[in-house]
Amino acid sequence: MDEETLNKLNIIADRIILNESKSPLDSELLLNMLKKMITARLINKPNNGVEVLLSREEILKRVLNFYKSIDTEYYSEALDFLLQLKKNKSLEIFFGKKDGFKQYPVTSSGRYNYDYIFDDAKIYIYPRPNEKNNKIKTQNKNTDFIQNSVTIVHEIAHSFDINQTDGVLSEVITDDQIQISKSKKFKGIINKIEENKKVRNIFSETTAVTFEKLYTQYLMEMTDYPKSNISSIAIERFNTSLYNADECYDNLRIAKIKKEKGRICNDDINLLMEEYNESRETTEKRIKRIIRQNGQINEMKKYAIAGLFAPTIASHYQANGVKVLKQYIEAVKNNSIDQIFDLLEISKNENGIDTLFINMKKQIEPYCFYPNKKNTILEK
Repeated sequence: MDEETLNKLNIIADRIILNESKSPLDSELLLNMLKKMITARLINKPNNGVEVLLSREEILKRVLNFYKSIDTEYYSEALDFLLQLKKNKSLEIFFGKKDGFKQYPVTSSGRYNYDYIFDDAKIYIYPRPNEKNNKIKTQNKNTDFIQNSVTIVHEIAHSFDINQTDGVLSEVITDDQIQISKSKKFKGIINKIEENKKVRNIFSETTAVTFEKLYTQYLMEMTDYPKSNISSIAIERFNTSLYNADECYDNLRIAKIKKEKGRICNDDINLLMEEYNESRETTEKRIKRIIRQNGQINEMKKYAIAGLFAPTIASHYQANGVKVLKQYIEAVKNNSIDQIFDLLEISKNENGIDTLFINMKKQIEPYCFYPNKKNTILEK
């Protein structure tokens, strides 16, 4: 590998080391979790999948009925979003994802949320086949996929674990006042908020994916929608978490080499090649992927952690009821990793990782069996 590529790799590794040093989750523990996750095989989706289009009315009704089956508090939160009766609980449903949209603290409406409380939550809905008109009337027409309701459940759940920062309020400002974001006062507020949500920064997707998993189970048990379609949704989430675990592991593995040796060199690439039991060419493809990602691993880390932890949270809920969900969410709000591990009875060692991994595999098994095909979760 040429010197320029190695230099880039070392710079990226330093960036990852710095970011991970600020994380409440020990990087070595996370690395071992990811290493375990990537021993699981990806699962083939059912080849007899049937796509069903539903009315928007049925989609929203299904979402509300699900949340009501969990708890009246979560049902009330969902109702606020879907009916949009409160100013701080709004939701917009689009046909297709709008290019360039990002969840910046300053929204297009001019409302500025210091604490990112989803005052303008936007949920994107895929268009129906061959539909190009974004302004069609959707009420009582079959325009939505089952996956759309999963997306809505997921996005609403993001509001559950957001913690208000003491002394920080939302402000409404006009577009010409957005320069406040460059002030010292603003930076101080942001620092306070970031410190108060370190745990949520890595577990926010775990919360949303937990409710998503409970919802797919609800769909399997409480509806007559095609099981193959619901299974495809669950399998897609499982596979995505493994993809993210693989990417995140590569980045953290490189960072570990840099941390231990001071500099990554060609000999280290050879050691990685042996560790992965891959060709030099394949290992260098991994390196190129790391360089393209440029140390930006937060999103992949969130979804990898969600893939590992959400099944255990769901399992505890099924055994002990909604109090588990509320205690978990309170732990996230309390900014406490230890509370999460204690609640789930997970130790921060190999035994704890094994428990999480077993629950991860067990949770997906009901979605992997079909009359004409049988998938199994196997270790490589």
